[in-house]
Amino acid sequence: MPQTLLVIDPDPALLRELESALAGEGDGDLRFVRADDAAEALPRLDEGWVDVVLCDPRLPGLDGYDIVPQIRRRLPRATVVLTDVGDPEELAREALARGVREVLPRPIAPAAALLVLQRAREAQHRFRSLGLLHRELRRALGDRPVVAASTSMIAVLEAVERVAGRVDDVLVRGEPGTGKESIARAIHAQSIRHEGPFVALACEGAGAEHLESELFGRARSGDADSAPARRGLLVEARGGTLFLDEIGALPQTLQVRLVHALDAGASRAGDAPTGGAPDLRVVASTQRDLDREAKAGHFESSLLARFEEGRIEVPPLRERRADIPLLADHILARLAAQHGRGVRAIADDALACLSRHAWPGNVRELENTLERALLVGDGARIEVGDLPDVIQRADGGELDVWELRAARRAAETAAIRRALRATGGNRTHAARRLRISQRALLYKLKEYGIRD
Repeated sequence: MPQTLLVIDPDPALLRELESALAGEGDGDLRFVRADDAAEALPRLDEGWVDVVLCDPRLPGLDGYDIVPQIRRRLPRATVVLTDVGDPEELAREALARGVREVLPRPIAPAAALLVLQRAREAQHRFRSLGLLHRELRRALGDRPVVAASTSMIAVLEAVERVAGRVDDVLVRGEPGTGKESIARAIHAQSIRHEGPFVALACEGAGAEHLESELFGRARSGDADSAPARRGLLVEARGGTLFLDEIGALPQTLQVRLVHALDAGASRAGDAPTGGAPDLRVVASTQRDLDREAKAGHFESSLLARFEEGRIEVPPLRERRADIPLLADHILARLAAQHGRGVRAIADDALACLSRHAWPGNVRELENTLERALLVGDGARIEVGDLPDVIQRADGGELDVWELRAARRAAETAAIRRALRATGGNRTHAARRLRISQRALLYKLKEYGIRD
C-alpha cells in the first residue's frame, strides 16, 4: 500500500538524502512531500493523507519538538520521525522525553531508513486492522441470526457452506428484508477469509459520485481546497470480503470500472492499478432479476458473469413458515435483553397468527412486529392482543398449532445437541451456552428423549 512521507525542513538536502536512502524501495509506492517549516506543514496534516512525518528538531519558529503534539492531534495515525546531525544518543534521549519513538540520525543510513519505514507500515496496518475490527464489531452487534427449520432454508445454508469454501464471487438474491446481508456474513465467516475484514457498501439510494469515491477512493488534486485523498473499499477489503448491497443500483459506468478493477487489480486513489488480481471476494445482493436486466442492456453482463458459479436464492418468509417459531424466539430473546423486558415467550395462538401472516416485509417486518408487541404488552409473554390487527386477522390457510410445536421442538432439539457437542457433553456448560438453567436443560433432555 502506498505511503506518503512529509519532510519538514527548509533545506532540500534532507529530502534528497532520504530519497537516496530509500531508492528503489516500494517500487514507486513511496511519495515524498516537503514543507519548509511548521507553518507550511500543519495545513497539509489537516488534509489527512500523510503516513510518516520526518523533521529536524531545530526548525525555525515552531521547532520540531513543539510540532509533535500538533501532529498527533491532527493525524494520530502518522509516524513521527526526528532526524538531526548531532549526537545520536542525545537525539534519542530528547525524542523519548517528547514521546517520539522513531529517530533517524544523519547522515541517513539506508538500512536505518528502511527499518523506520517498515515499522511505520506495521503501525499503519495495526491501525487499519483495529479500525476495521471496531467497525465490524459495531455492525456485528446488530447482526441477525440465520436460522433454519424449513427445507428451503436448510438448502440455503448448505449452499452457503458450499460456496464459502470456493474463491468465486457470490450473488445473493431475495426480497427486501429476507436477511441477504446475514447470508453474506455467513459466507464470509465460513470462508478462509474469515479473519479478514467484512466491508459493506449500500448501493441503493446513493449517488454515483459517492459510490465511486467509496469503491475506488479519491485522489488528492493540487487544489488546496480539494478533498483529501482516501483509500477505497477495494483496498480496505483486502484479504476479506466486499459486500455490495443491491448491486443492481450501481451505475453501469461504475459496473464496468469495477470489472476492470477486479480483473486487473484493486484500485488505489486515482484508480492506479496495484497489479495482480485483488485479494478479496465480492459478495453482492439484489432483489432484481439481473439476468433480465443484463439482456435488456441495463446491467453489465461481464459483471454478472463473475457470479455465474455462485448464486444463492433466499426464499421469502411466507414460503418458509416453519422458520417463524424459531426466528420469533431468537428475535424476542434479543429484543427483550435490548429493552430490559422480562418477556421470554409467545403464546401458541399468537404464534399461530404470526405463522399465518404473509410477511411482505419478511424477517425485518417480523422483527418490527415483535418489538412493538414487546413494548405494548405488559405480561410475561406475548399474547394475540399484543399483535397488530392485520396480523390477528391473517388468513394463511389452516395451520395446526401442533405443527408449530413440532417445529419448535425440532429446533430446540437441534440447538441442544449442538450445545452438548460443543461442550463435550458437559450439561452445565451446555445450559450456559443455551442461556437456560441446568434444571430446564435436564427437563428438555427428558422431554425430547435426548441422550448425551
